Amino acid sequence: MAKMATNHMGPFVLTIELLPLLKATAQQPDMDVRVVTLSSSAHAFAAKVDWKSFAEWDFPGPATYMHSLHSYGTTKLANVLCDKELQRRFDEEGVSALSISIDPGAVATENPKKSFLTIRPILGRLVVTLSGLFFLPPSKGAWNTLFAATSARVKAKSREYAGAYLAPVGVIKIPKLGGDDPVAARDLWETSERAVVAM
Repeated sequence: MAKMATNHMGPFVLTIELLPLLKATAQQPDMDVRVVTLSSSAHAFAAKVDWKSFAEWDFPGPATYMHSLHSYGTTKLANVLCDKELQRRFDEEGVSALSISIDPGAVATENPKKSFLTIRPILGRLVVTLSGLFFLPPSKGAWNTLFAATSARVKAKSREYAGAYLAPVGVIKIPKLGGDDPVAARDLWETSERAVVAM
């Protein structure tokens, strides 16, 4: 549940709290309001979840690499779905704002290194060594986020980018594993709202 709390509920609560300001700002002339959420291509490894059931958001299981990948991927699928639903709500209410989820690419940060070293120590050492060669440094891992948040192209082609999932850098992709399912997106949003009320 900790991963879901950090990767989905944290950004969700922040977005909900900022919604009145975002909507008011979008009504001002010549504004460019965007909500950008960091997801990951790991959403393709998400577990099958009934988004109506908060109980299913907990992923008890053995501390294996695959279990960790499934639980992490599920939180990242939640990011994609939540952004899709936020865009649908913006559109339905006539709010001129964008909701975009992004994949930063393979970035050499400490979290993947620690995960590999903890779960698969021998393979982990190899991955940590190779990550410096094949993964992006964190400074370049920010490029897709910066594109989504600041690019003039996104503003000029706002309907193309509305509710989009972006691969590096600025490439619109169709999310995997039902990441574009409007029913799942709405279920996730409504369950998230109930979870916030229950806190």
